[in-house]
Amino acid sequence: MDQAGTNLMIRQALARHQAALDGWVRQVRFARTAGEAFRAAARQPIPPSLIASLRVLHGNPGRRARAEVEAALAGWVEKLPADDPHLPELMRAVRGHFPEIHRKLEALRR
Repeated sequence: MDQAGTNLMIRQALARHQAALDGWVRQVRFARTAGEAFRAAARQPIPPSLIASLRVLHGNPGRRARAEVEAALAGWVEKLPADDPHLPELMRAVRGHFPEIHRKLEALRR
């Protein structure tokens, strides 16, 4: 395969991964409930190792997507009442994925 073919394959792969990240952000931003948003956020479509390689090839699309998802989750946290019965489930959904959001949920629970 020549260089042009290789470049085309790389561009197509980047476009697919960018579309997956954009879809992930849309799922979280336009969720109807907090539970739906938190479950969608926990299902990151691209493994972190692949996001690291995308950063080298194409700026950092993963960081932008992650920042948008985190902002959407922060908006949901602000709307949650302290006595929400689903709070433990939401905390489990983001534990390990979004430490800052997890801390906010812990503070809300107290």
